[in-house]
Amino acid sequence: MVKLLGALIALLLAVPAAGQSLSMVDLTRVFHMSPDDLPEFMRGKGWNGNTTVIDGDAFDMGWQYNNVEDIVVKKSADGSKFVSYRLHRQEDIDAYRANKINFDRFEQLPSNKKNVEIYRHKFILQMLTTNTTKGTMTIRYEYHPEAEFWSRLIDANSKEDTYAVGTFLPQEGGVVIGLSPDSAEAYIVAMEDMKHGGGCSWSSHKDDVEGCFNSNMWNKANFDFSGRANSKAIYKYVIDNKEAQARAVQLACDYRGGRHDDWYLPSIAQLKMIADNKNDIDATLRSNGGISIAKVWYWSSSQYNETMVWSINFATLIIGQSAKDGHDRVRPVRSVKLK
Repeated sequence: MVKLLGALIALLLAVPAAGQSLSMVDLTRVFHMSPDDLPEFMRGKGWNGNTTVIDGDAFDMGWQYNNVEDIVVKKSADGSKFVSYRLHRQEDIDAYRANKINFDRFEQLPSNKKNVEIYRHKFILQMLTTNTTKGTMTIRYEYHPEAEFWSRLIDANSKEDTYAVGTFLPQEGGVVIGLSPDSAEAYIVAMEDMKHGGGCSWSSHKDDVEGCFNSNMWNKANFDFSGRANSKAIYKYVIDNKEAQARAVQLACDYRGGRHDDWYLPSIAQLKMIADNKNDIDATLRSNGGISIAKVWYWSSSQYNETMVWSINFATLIIGQSAKDGHDRVRPVRSVKLK
């Protein structure tokens, strides 16, 4: 009986907790760990892994707990690597900022976003993004060995007046919503909705569109900035299937605002950029003859699964999903390369 009780206690102690926030020490360890050691470490913290893709030296891993906090670890074939982790409690955010170890070796770089701080130490980038509406802070560590990345980043973020979020650029046909993750492009949102504010469907078919992002995991979708590639794949799919009605991607890609022909349906990460800065973007739209983002659901080009698509309700700023044959609105986006 005693042996049985002892074995039961040992078994219970071996089961990880339901999930615990990572300390800054943990986060540093995650950044430097090999893909072989990461899964065991995260499981020991009570986190659930949902994606592991390993291809040679490159890998892509993600974990979640409580369906709220998430961490993503990626390494590309070119040697670049990043870890992204969101803090949801103010005490954790305050503790991170108070710890001088997190900043002592880093030089602060200029940022063109009020809610983003950028720091550099050798080849390591540390980016802090604060969402005052949700009370969260995302910490992003990146390792970039190539000098071109740093020159591009510094150049892009030094153009504060030109590419600041909420800036109206008439020559580009709309308002700046942010920069791409590599700071190589600025994203521009159109001055109006398509169909004079009317809704439309995404597709009448329920298939996985080849070449278009597809994942039901938010910690993956949150980093899908491939609206242009998604739209190209969806447009081909719609044409190949001879869908009679004008679909969301067709309305976006056929838009010619500012006399540009490279508009597309934004990915969910790009659509979220608009949601995160809705008040500033709306104010610029209205003051320059545009139309505010309506308080309704808007389509993204990011698939959730075969039948659903990631979307955002701009009345509540809730990120959710819409059925492909639903009736959401369309607001196109285009990309501008930064020289």
